[in-house]
Amino acid sequence: MPYTRLYYHIVTATYRRYPLITARVEPLLYDALRAKTESVSGRLVRIGGIADHVHLVVALPATLSVAQFTQAAKSGSCYRVRQAMGQDAFRWQSGYGAFTVSPRHMDPLLDYVARQKERHATNRLWTRCEAISEP
Repeated sequence: MPYTRLYYHIVTATYRRYPLITARVEPLLYDALRAKTESVSGRLVRIGGIADHVHLVVALPATLSVAQFTQAAKSGSCYRVRQAMGQDAFRWQSGYGAFTVSPRHMDPLLDYVARQKERHATNRLWTRCEAISEP
């Protein structure tokens, strides 16, 4: 069995960056993303976001591509929110950003993701990680 330590920072936004991640949607959405990550033998290390986008820090098995994971996570979480709140309740954009994470950058990244609401409120952003748009 191979040993890997592959961490990714994935950022994805809601459809047209509409503020769809409300206080009611967020816990359901985050739980669905966590469950999907675990169902593919991954580990959700940290999740955070605001009304129009989400940051995930995940550890994925070597047998799963980032594209496969992201598609599964987005479709599964969208389905779960729509089942609970109606078909018009939620929709993701088609694109995403993905970055590999080195162990020496993990702590600052985890803090950044955990404090998304605070960072956006004070405009202390890492622009490279925030400029994800619809392709």
